[in-house]
Amino acid sequence: MPYWIPSPDPEFTNQLGTWFHLPKRGSPSSSSSVIAAGAMLDSLEPSTLLFLNQLMSLTITNRVLHTQVVYRKTWTSSDRVDLHTNMGDVQPWHVHGVSVDVPAPFASVKGASTRVQIAFPLSFDGSSLPNQPVFAYLPVQSYGFKCILQANFDLPSSREAILDNEWNQFLLRQFPRLFVDQLVQLLPEFPHLIRMIPVDIAPPFHLMGHAVVRLLQDLPLIQAASGAYVAPRHVLDQIEADHPISDALLWQSCQKHFIHPDFAPLLSPQSLKSVEDSLFYPLDVVDVPFADELNILHPEYIHALAPKTTRFLHVLGIKQLTTHDMLQFHLLPLVATSKTTEHDHAKALAFCMHVHIERPLPTPLLHLVRQSVRVVTASGDLTPLSTPHLSLEPPEFAFSALTVVAATSVVSSSSAFSFLQAVGLPVFMSLHSPDGVVPGLPLLLTSIVTNQNITGATALMQYLDRNWTAQHSATRGSVVTTLQTSPWLPTTTTTLLNPPTPAIALKYPNESYLDVPAGLKPYFPSSAVLNREFASVLQIHIGLGVPEYLHLLQLDAVSADTVVACLLELEAHATGQPDVLQSIQAALSAAPILPVNNQRVRLHHTIWKPSTSCPDLVALRPAFPKTLKSFFVQLGVPVKPTVAVALAALESSNVADPRPYLQFVAEQPLDRFPAQLEPIAFLTTTNGAKVSFESQPLLAEEEPSWWSHMSPNPSDKLVVISHPENAPFAGFWQFGTSLVQDVQGNPDKWNDLLHEAMMEESPHGSLVSGPNIQAFLCFLLDTWTTPNVVRISHLPTQGGVFEPFESVYATTSSQLRHPRALELPRRYHDILAKLWGLAMLPVTTSQPPIEAFLDSVQCWSAENLRVSFTVQSPPSSDDWTTSGVIIEAKPAVLDAFKLYINTPVEFPDVLSTVVSLLWSPLVAPHVARSLQPPPHRHQNPDPIPLKRQLFPLDLPPAKRPRQDFALRPPPSDSGDRMFQFRPNLLTDEAKFAIGRVGEAHVYDLLRTEYPPESVEWINEVEETGRPYDICIHHQSGGTEFIEVKSTSTYDKRVFEMSVQELECATQKGSQYSIYRAFAIRPQGALPDSRVIRLRNPITLLRHKKLALSVLMTDEVM
Repeated sequence: MPYWIPSPDPEFTNQLGTWFHLPKRGSPSSSSSVIAAGAMLDSLEPSTLLFLNQLMSLTITNRVLHTQVVYRKTWTSSDRVDLHTNMGDVQPWHVHGVSVDVPAPFASVKGASTRVQIAFPLSFDGSSLPNQPVFAYLPVQSYGFKCILQANFDLPSSREAILDNEWNQFLLRQFPRLFVDQLVQLLPEFPHLIRMIPVDIAPPFHLMGHAVVRLLQDLPLIQAASGAYVAPRHVLDQIEADHPISDALLWQSCQKHFIHPDFAPLLSPQSLKSVEDSLFYPLDVVDVPFADELNILHPEYIHALAPKTTRFLHVLGIKQLTTHDMLQFHLLPLVATSKTTEHDHAKALAFCMHVHIERPLPTPLLHLVRQSVRVVTASGDLTPLSTPHLSLEPPEFAFSALTVVAATSVVSSSSAFSFLQAVGLPVFMSLHSPDGVVPGLPLLLTSIVTNQNITGATALMQYLDRNWTAQHSATRGSVVTTLQTSPWLPTTTTTLLNPPTPAIALKYPNESYLDVPAGLKPYFPSSAVLNREFASVLQIHIGLGVPEYLHLLQLDAVSADTVVACLLELEAHATGQPDVLQSIQAALSAAPILPVNNQRVRLHHTIWKPSTSCPDLVALRPAFPKTLKSFFVQLGVPVKPTVAVALAALESSNVADPRPYLQFVAEQPLDRFPAQLEPIAFLTTTNGAKVSFESQPLLAEEEPSWWSHMSPNPSDKLVVISHPENAPFAGFWQFGTSLVQDVQGNPDKWNDLLHEAMMEESPHGSLVSGPNIQAFLCFLLDTWTTPNVVRISHLPTQGGVFEPFESVYATTSSQLRHPRALELPRRYHDILAKLWGLAMLPVTTSQPPIEAFLDSVQCWSAENLRVSFTVQSPPSSDDWTTSGVIIEAKPAVLDAFKLYINTPVEFPDVLSTVVSLLWSPLVAPHVARSLQPPPHRHQNPDPIPLKRQLFPLDLPPAKRPRQDFALRPPPSDSGDRMFQFRPNLLTDEAKFAIGRVGEAHVYDLLRTEYPPESVEWINEVEETGRPYDICIHHQSGGTEFIEVKSTSTYDKRVFEMSVQELECATQKGSQYSIYRAFAIRPQGALPDSRVIRLRNPITLLRHKKLALSVLMTDEVM
């Protein structure tokens, strides 16, 4: 059985087509079988290529017999094909076929239709035509046809015959009409096809032959004497008569025509008629066709007369003279001295040849013939046989252009050729001469090179190409050297004109190429040598290699089409050859070779499609077709911008503006900041300077008002990320250090800076204003989320100085004034008091401070709400406020567990008041317990994830999501009648039912949009646990995987995804989709249910069109 060769020899790699290797195996005794197998391969005819549509050429190399056969076919029209051989022969064929419908009983196996074809040989040399085999795509055996029949015949396993079954009989019935139609059409142009008429056909084809003959009986097949074609029943063969009968008279008398004299020899013997009363003298019985059917006198009868004739001549006294004596003493001296005409010398040579055949001439007499007789050369000169450099032209020598250049003698028969060889005349261009030379070759090469004789050079190439073998390469070393060192080989270079025309020139063999692609022939001289052995010994370059293609790309006059053809050939060379691909990549990257849009670029400066993200990269599309996309991708050219491409472009320092590249990188998902970007200064600081990430600038949303006065170090740079120059790089902020992070991570540094500022000594030795210090302090208090991370030494007071922390008081009202009261906005009083332990300014109010909440709070509204304070100031020499009562207007007051609200109501102030009180560590636990219903007050329910209730403004109220209000029990004295809170939670059974209904709903929708058979519900029978629920098998071969997420609400945008689903979405990419189904109930989908498709959720996440939420479970708390 055949098998693929894993590591073929180098000569078989990178070659077009398919190679079959038949190794010689076995002992030396099996050499006869090897030779027989080689002979079988050599017996393959060019017609093997006729019906194999994909097979355009066939090369058979026999390394045992050192022979090579090359067949190739060229279609000249839809019905005409030329079969070429490496010997220069061309066989034209007419091939025609029709498609026929297959009967129903065979349709399931043979298909709906089948094709039958017929092929006629169009060449004819006057000899008899051989029988052709019947084809079942390949030749089977001959059944007596002169033409070729092709069909999908049933064959036995041996492929040695056509089976006689119903299918084959059906095919045979299709041929008669096809045969007759094509024969009648071709006969006027090719009369020899009359011999195609089937006679003596073997079964099972004999019935078909009879059917063809019946169809031809009334068709115009025979050419009459007038030249017209008539039916066979209206013709007669020519007859000899004393008074010739005209064709018109014959037609008038018996409605017959004479067969045209040129057409009659083409008819088969069965159609000829002989004259019975004619006798023939047997001058040349062998050459007379059908001699056994003619009335020829028996040779013994003629022999019986010979003795009487001989005795009569002897009685007359005539002495018998031998032919050798006659040649030596009479004929040759006479020819050499007095005969000068071409006719005389031809008769003398013919007689000498006849005598030599009867009785071979001795060597002295042959020498005398050579000295006496003259012959006519190919140029028409009458030249003695003894002339130097005169050679003998072989019979049927088809290269007249060579014989014109050299002095050759032409003979008309094989016997004359043998006689002249015996005389000593060398055979022109013989490759079998015993002295190892080729007669006439040196003179021929000199004439060709001197006169630049293209015609002669072409004829010489064709002759050697047809006859050269490996044995000649081994034994004709001097001939090989002569051919290699002379510029005689005709090569073709297609010009760049429109239309292109071939230019032929003579080159040294090692300057020419074979198998040059059509688009590259203007740049490489191409030879028409077909014999690979001959091409190899002449050192002709077979095919173009990678160096030639790379050199071609560097030429200035190369057109765009040529560049494309060159790159396609480079791709073919690199297919399956990683080393070759790497060498091409290295060459195109090392120098600007690749021509793109009137410029030459390096490979790593290119991209397949143009991109605004990488404007300095040269786009290869649309300069190159899509067929080259895969090749450029293999060479490392990106299809679209990637982080690696952008970083490589930035590292090359060949970009005019790095900002588009940096912006592109910033928009991509990154695990860490690229090290290549560290030294690039692209961030704009608050003072307008450009800094890099390497300098570790601080990042902030806005520039603080205190920054220009309070920066800790001149080297510290602040980058405002909202600045227009910095906004495009938002993706990099995650890798930088924000101002808040630095303040939180280095509290001592910033506290020291605060202390120095408050002591009126800045880091730069200049005075710092109070408002900036206050703003700086507020920023630090907002940033230090953990109390007591540092010890704040001083605080600003209403006295305009910075007092020690222990001497400053926080107040409960903005109207309270005291020299040691904190001079900061009101909310920082609470922060410092509750978190940092700052002392409160001692005051006495008309109501005691609240300690806890009861189960309910009553709310009252009032106009002109006022609160009175009684201030008790500590003893001090610089008190500003004396002891007394202060009345202050309040928007809301919580007093005695009652909430008083001033009208008109200012809701932000009311909320601030309530939240401020709820924030108290003393009150907060009571508030939390009071908000829980009684049954749940002593339980720890699981945390519920926060969610935003989003819905369109035009959604009907009934369909809007319900607000999650904590229900409180109504006032009642009886605990038994207490209202029990029931959260709106779905059971697991209800959730499962909603999921199944949602999958069924989406499944039904998809079956209406796509062919029903292409939609598959994976969980239709039972839950499979796969990370997808539905598959759509598209006709293009791809599959889309769908996960259905169902909800009973109309607008819930939050849903859960498992790790398996996320991994599957990442793996499948654009083949994975999530279908979100709304308004799904366990009983079925509501009429106004809607479905939203989220295709490729991972890409949507990267583009921030989806967001992930993480819920921490109890196991990690």
